[in-house]
Amino acid sequence: MKSVGEVMAIGRNFQESFQKALRGLEIGIDGLTSPQMVHQNKQEYTDSIKNELRNTNPERML
Repeated sequence: MKSVGEVMAIGRNFQESFQKALRGLEIGIDGLTSPQMVHQNKQEYTDSIKNELRNTNPERML
């Protein structure tokens, strides 16, 4: 059973609450840190981010 603070993603500010909410999804991500950035150079990563921002989808925040 999860604690109330974890389920509700309570934090001191928006950033902390949002990171906690993402970790609480339990889908293999650890907040907003992207595992793809490790495998790409900075320009490729920037281009992929711009491309994803142009196309709306349910995973846009991730």
